[in-house]
Amino acid sequence: MKDDSTIDRRTFAMLGLSAAAVAAAGRSGRAEDSEDPDIGDTWMEARSGDIPVFFENSDAEFQFVRALGAANADAAALGECITVVRRIAPVVNAIEPSLPDYLENYFKLAGVWAPAWTELAGKVESWADDSAKKGDEVSARAAYLRATAYYRTAELIHPAAGKAVAKAVNARGSRCFLEAGKRFDGGFEALKFPYEGTELPGYLITPDKTATRRPTFLCFTGFDGSSEEVFFWAGVAAIERGYNVALFDGPGHRAVLHEDPKMVFRPDYNVPVSAFIDYLTTRTDVVDPDQIALCGCSFSGGLSARAAAEDHRIAAYVSYPPMIDNYEAFGEAVPEEMFDLEAPPHPAWVMGVKTLGELVEAMKPYNYRADAARIKAPTLVLWSSGEGPLYKKHAEEFYRDLNVPKAIHGFKPAEGAAAHCSVNNIMRFNQVMFDWLDEALKWRG
Repeated sequence: MKDDSTIDRRTFAMLGLSAAAVAAAGRSGRAEDSEDPDIGDTWMEARSGDIPVFFENSDAEFQFVRALGAANADAAALGECITVVRRIAPVVNAIEPSLPDYLENYFKLAGVWAPAWTELAGKVESWADDSAKKGDEVSARAAYLRATAYYRTAELIHPAAGKAVAKAVNARGSRCFLEAGKRFDGGFEALKFPYEGTELPGYLITPDKTATRRPTFLCFTGFDGSSEEVFFWAGVAAIERGYNVALFDGPGHRAVLHEDPKMVFRPDYNVPVSAFIDYLTTRTDVVDPDQIALCGCSFSGGLSARAAAEDHRIAAYVSYPPMIDNYEAFGEAVPEEMFDLEAPPHPAWVMGVKTLGELVEAMKPYNYRADAARIKAPTLVLWSSGEGPLYKKHAEEFYRDLNVPKAIHGFKPAEGAAAHCSVNNIMRFNQVMFDWLDEALKWRG
């Protein structure tokens, strides 16, 4: 077992456990447990200090800030999001932190979270449809983008992960994004590319509709996100800077699992990434095959490291954060007395496990410590203080082992971007990342 002071709430929450329960159990990795004064409570950096802004429940608070952060990409509206807070806060804030009751508490939260966001998404989708019927394309596009984000938020904490009702929510979100894409000023393609005898879904989005070769920003999501969320997180900023945006959903991601429940996460994620690059290099009408940048966020900060180490067609690489030892981050964080307990719905679904013990075991091959030294592309390493001391340690170790031109940046509270993957300030995150990418690729779009 790990020392309690190194176990942070992000670890537990990504496993679907209650962050508040972890704190109650004394396994929070808070600032006072770290020698670095900038390393804070894993979730509190999305708030004002330790004072709740929207929810007293840490999991709901982070996911709400995550949803609200999409406003920077015109994919959320404060007033609409606040209607959800007003509706569910009394129930959410009454959930008592208790590690033994983590599963019961998850379903309490999911039971109000998913319906509220689904209802909001449906309302905004209907507004988008109304505008589309009238030919008001700008209004329709804006509302479809917000509806997409709200449907994706609904599925983040869903009581029926992997089941038909959640699949329907996912489908409606995809439909809204496709409708928005039809109204983009630039090029927009929903595509399929070959992968091990089947196909994976993706998007290729370009700044304009001309046949112009450009650098391409290839990014994929982590443990619980979607390619559409990645577009809001970094894709819009890439388009603004003249990059193409290439997104895909792979094994372990909802869009894929809803169609094939057996296609769970795999540690050798270089395989689907390289399959997508194979496709992109055929698109020389718009893609410069020598200027493909790869970015992995959250759980894919580790998955993408293997891809960068194996596929040297990647011209520049960004990892945020480099989760290079997921057994240390996840597996060792779960007390052995909990191994026989049922795994939370989402981790069980995406990893193909039933119990917490099986989940711990499944995390062992997700180790990317040896991959840094094999990477050939210039690399930017990002981490945020709100992720806790373990993720800072992983980022520094990964950076140390790189043998290429490299840079590292840790987002601190003073930047207002210290939440996990800087979801509370994607504008600052994009500034740091794309300023570096522009230099690495010698690009000014």
